[in-house]
Amino acid sequence: MVTTRSSAGCSGNLLTKRRTGEKRSQLPKTVKTLSKDNGTGVDANMNGFSVFFHPDRTGKPAYDYTTTTVPDYLRRKFIHSMYRAHLDLGQCARSIFAMHNETFDIWSHGIAAIIFIFLAVYAPLYMIEHFHAPAIVFCLSHAFVFSVSFFAHTFNPISEPCHVKCFQLDWSAISFAMIGCGTAVICYCFFCDE
Repeated sequence: MVTTRSSAGCSGNLLTKRRTGEKRSQLPKTVKTLSKDNGTGVDANMNGFSVFFHPDRTGKPAYDYTTTTVPDYLRRKFIHSMYRAHLDLGQCARSIFAMHNETFDIWSHGIAAIIFIFLAVYAPLYMIEHFHAPAIVFCLSHAFVFSVSFFAHTFNPISEPCHVKCFQLDWSAISFAMIGCGTAVICYCFFCDE
């Protein structure tokens, strides 16, 4: 069994097990280049982030993988079927309208992002002027978090490096929600009428 290591960044080393009998020359280009890139995640033949959006074609693109057939990096505890794997950007975008194990995550985060953008525009119209800025910061920070999470859940099955980067961005975006909450709490708690 051949095991290759990818550059997983801050989240540690992820190992992907390949099928028995595969030789290194049979592995997809992204896996070979990621194992030789000295941890940068960028291949000399590919520019910037394009390596992360190059689909892992070690299997057939589908929405019906099970825990026994899905790549290790996509496997989740207590989820036994309906995994998406080996998709490209277009297939991931189309999967928004298909049933799979992340359908609820995609839709709940996408709808929440739209609601917070709507609130950022219309809520200040019905508030005291002093509260406009904190309300807008709060709503936009949460819209940003939900938009990034929508993106992460939609496009993570492209490849292992893309999966890692999507969720690093998703978890990092939570700090923006903290800033929005902190700003609102400080402005509302220490409001003075004078």
